[in-house]
Formats: sequence, C-alpha cells, structure tokens
Amino acid sequence: MNRSMKRIVLAFICAAWGISMSAQTSPNGKLKAEKFDDHITVSYKQNGKWQKIYTAEFKGINGGDTRNIKDDYMMLSGKRRHCVNKGKESAYSLQSGGVLLVRVYNDGVAFRKVGRESMNDKSEIDVPITIPYYINNWMMNWTDGAESFYPKNRSFKQGDHLSYPALFEFPNNVFGLLTEADIHHDQAASSFYSLDGKNKFNIVHDKNEQNAKQSSWKVMIIGQMSDVVESTLVTITARTT
Repeated sequence: MNRSMKRIVLAFICAAWGISMSAQTSPNGKLKAEKFDDHITVSYKQNGKWQKIYTAEFKGINGGDTRNIKDDYMMLSGKRRHCVNKGKESAYSLQSGGVLLVRVYNDGVAFRKVGRESMNDKSEIDVPITIPYYINNWMMNWTDGAESFYPKNRSFKQGDHLSYPALFEFPNNVFGLLTEADIHHDQAASSFYSLDGKNKFNIVHDKNEQNAKQSSWKVMIIGQMSDVVESTLVTITARTT
C-alpha cells in the first residue's frame, strides 16, 4: 500500500471513529485543541489523563496550518515585569470566507475570527460553546455598567444574559476563566447567553460591528488556581494581531 492510500484509509478510520486529525498541543503538553468536523474541543491534561474543558462550534471549518508563536516583552506594571508566552496558532478557513485563528498557550486557549466576510452575518459571529463537566461556577448576570456580584453556583435559566469574566471549576481542582481581549474601536464587546440553563452557552456581540475585520479574542485561562491567577494571557492577546 503506497503512502497516499495509507492516508486515505487513515482518514476514513478517523472519520468513522470520530478521531481528530487536526490537533495542536501547548508547548508544556498540558493543553490541546482538536478539530472535529465543525467544532473545536479543548482539553487539559493532568496526571496523564485528558479532561475535556469546552467545545466551541463553528460553521464549515477546514484546513489547520499551524505556526509557533512567542511573545517576549517588558510590562510597565502588572503581575510581572518580564512576560514570556509561548504557544501554537492554527488558522482554519471558514465557510463564510473568513479565517478562524486558534491559539494554544501553556496557560489557556484563545480564538478569534478574521475577515470581514465572517463578521457580516450574525450567525457567523455568534459562537455556541459547551462547558460540560464543570462542578462550580462564579458568574455575573449582565448589567450595562458591568457591576454586580459573583455568587458561587449562580442559578440561571435558558435565555439568561451573562457577563465576563466567568470562572468555572472542574474536577481535580482545575479552573477555567472565560473572558475576551483585544477589543478595537470598530468592535462591540461580547457576552454570552445560556442556551439550556446548564452547560450550553452562546457567545454574542451586543451591538452591530462597524465594518470590523476581526472579532475580539475569546480567551479561557485554564489550569490550577495558581496558573489562572498568575496568567498574563489576556495581556498577551490584547497586544497581538
């Protein structure tokens, strides 16, 4: 069997068993983002086992060219003076004609859509996201002034409007902090709605984009609580394109 035939057979096997053929792993090996059909699944590795964190749905994603990325800079103020972040970025083509960028860092995962075509259709901007296995949450109901409280295990129902940042706790003391970064003057801030009153949400932009060519980065910082507290991932994604 020649190499081409082996690849075809492998593709059919992977499709039949739902195996990802497009996965990127963080430099430290603790996080991975895998493409399955029209969604990206993010998992965290602890004690040799992978734990699913969330799945984000996108229409018609293909490809997955990957490059290494590194940010090294000095902060004037903040959590640390010298910041160094390494990761991998994959670029997927979208059905709408835009591009989906997915970055996997040692302390979290970020994604954004690029290309005006992908920003014109509301259905292309919204991102359904499933966070299946969290055991505790700290979330805030949406308010225009972004001022409210973060009770532990806030009760919410289908259609409730929720705000960033949102903190989720998973088994084995793993945490995920969902937020956004790098909002430009031609963009509207995003938030999310509950789709089922449990673990399915829809990330939406709250106003019409003004000919925006890209969305903000949707960021989830993932790891032990110390990893979340020490992370500079929002700063990193806020200063890159």
